[in-house]
Amino acid sequence: MSWRVPLSKGKHITIISAYASTLAAVDCVKEQFYNSLNECLQAIHRTDRVLLMGDFNSDRKEFLVTKAMRGADCWTDHRLLRCKIRLEIRPQQRRALHTKKLNITSLGDPEVCTQFRSNVAESYMQHDQGPDLGTKWAHLHSDLNKYAVDTRIQAKTPSRLGGDAGISIQHRLDGSLFNTRRLHARTKVSSTQVIELQYADNYAIVVHDAEDLQNILDVFSSTYAAMGLRVNTLKREILVQTVHPPKTHHLFLVNGEPVKTIEHFTYLGIVVHSDCSVDLDIQRRINLAFTAFGRLRGRVFSNNNLRIDTEASVYKAVCISTLLYGSEIWTMYRRQIRILENIHTRCLQRKLGLS
Repeated sequence: MSWRVPLSKGKHITIISAYASTLAAVDCVKEQFYNSLNECLQAIHRTDRVLLMGDFNSDRKEFLVTKAMRGADCWTDHRLLRCKIRLEIRPQQRRALHTKKLNITSLGDPEVCTQFRSNVAESYMQHDQGPDLGTKWAHLHSDLNKYAVDTRIQAKTPSRLGGDAGISIQHRLDGSLFNTRRLHARTKVSSTQVIELQYADNYAIVVHDAEDLQNILDVFSSTYAAMGLRVNTLKREILVQTVHPPKTHHLFLVNGEPVKTIEHFTYLGIVVHSDCSVDLDIQRRINLAFTAFGRLRGRVFSNNNLRIDTEASVYKAVCISTLLYGSEIWTMYRRQIRILENIHTRCLQRKLGLS
């Protein structure tokens, strides 16, 4: 008798209960027993743990203590083996029931509500004469789901934004975040459609096409209007970011009012420019770093009571972090790198009192 039991981490163990022939049995019986046992062992998967009653063949991790005990009869090759085994039996997985949620808000429409009520009442009258209560409920439950689909109660309102709206971001979560070559793999790479970026009270919409942006603006404004809100176009700005200047300029409207198109704006402390350059952002970080250095010069960098390593730690924590804020997304040229290196050298010269 054999039994294959699933273990944890995708492993299995095959338990075989075999009763060997006695020493007094004829040779043909013994040969038949060992042939049957060999066939059973050959049929076991090669990655399975094997537990053979009377013999053991497994990893030392599962078998903790094993003892061989001799019986009272000396002239015998039988031994009683006792062992302690540590096995993790995998629990039986239950299949999750995927049920669609009912969009009961559509019942607020009097026409839909009246149609659904009439269908349910008709179904109840048809199955009222059923043999038992279980059969009645089974028919009624089936009809309820059917009428829910027919009256558009179960169908959620489809998204008007479209499945390809926004921008597509490819990513993988198995390490090496900045190794872009790993994103060309055919496996383990996920793609996410991003339409909106939210941070505190900042809100940004990102798309590739002008028509998609206008569609998203219309959907958002109509959604806000349904909740009694109105989009303030004076606080909304649109940035068209492209390497080459666009041939035509699009006019974007919100509630019939035009939205201002700008050349650059600051988002989360980073200056985003329409020509995809980082010159303006680098110049802004340089000005902020010089300002921070000037505020600390008299109290820290010109203070003779502080050690050099203390001044260096303050310089790294305040000035360098301010200068390189957001540099992870910069695509710089050599001239821009030289500018940052010159700024760093000038700050060190002033800190050390060198001309």
